[in-house]
Amino acid sequence: MISNARVKPSEKICYIFIMSTTSKKYFDKKFKTEIWSRFIKNIAAIKSEKDLHNILSKLFTPQELIMMEKRLAILHLLNIGKSYRQISEIADIHYDTISFVKNQYAPKLKKS
Repeated sequence: MISNARVKPSEKICYIFIMSTTSKKYFDKKFKTEIWSRFIKNIAAIKSEKDLHNILSKLFTPQELIMMEKRLAILHLLNIGKSYRQISEIADIHYDTISFVKNQYAPKLKKS
């Protein structure tokens, strides 16, 4: 569920620091294709929403799940006609992130 609660300034600093740290190690294309293919096949085999939630919560850190939730929220909010400003206020997301997600994924969305 999306909350209109805002993050305190001190929490934002911590949140931004945690979210921006990542390794500089990259995998070659063949290896990436193999691991993504295996991941997608395993996800496709999951039978219930509860099982999927359990797997994702074990595979990803809380911060990574928040990042995914915010991107999913952007897609949903765009799909129901919310403006960039409304999305930014609802999910505490920068306009650049909204634009990136919209340009990458929104044209492929189907109304549900």
